[in-house]
Amino acid sequence: MKLEKIKLAFESDYEVLKELCPPPEYAPIHLENVYRWVFATIEDSRNFQTQYHKNPKRFQNASDARKCEGLALSMFDDLEKAKKRFKMLADTIGAGVYATLGTNIAKGFITEKCGLNSNTDEFGHFNHHPAEDLPAQKSFVILEDEKL
Repeated sequence: MKLEKIKLAFESDYEVLKELCPPPEYAPIHLENVYRWVFATIEDSRNFQTQYHKNPKRFQNASDARKCEGLALSMFDDLEKAKKRFKMLADTIGAGVYATLGTNIAKGFITEKCGLNSNTDEFGHFNHHPAEDLPAQKSFVILEDEKL
């Protein structure tokens, strides 16, 4: 089965980069359980906004590779690893991490139509470059007992 080319949400941002974004090894995947750090309500507009779009000035002097990472949504394939990584960042960055990254964990799923994804790293983290209509976002619900 041949997959259709996915129209990504931030193609106009990718076009100004000299480096190919997302990288060619990124691929569509299907995962039943993915986790994302979010704010107190799932409707919060920051929940599925990239770090690049939250604070473009932060990326002004960054490499194209770093900008590309900033244009992705951070997701995790394991709940415990998501919590552990957040704690590690909170210990490093401090309480400001809650204003930047969120206060809760949401659970959802992604399909091959939701976008392109990096491989998962040792922290259970992967970058997700969403499809234009952000279909993955619709599947997420906050886990009420998972405050960060």
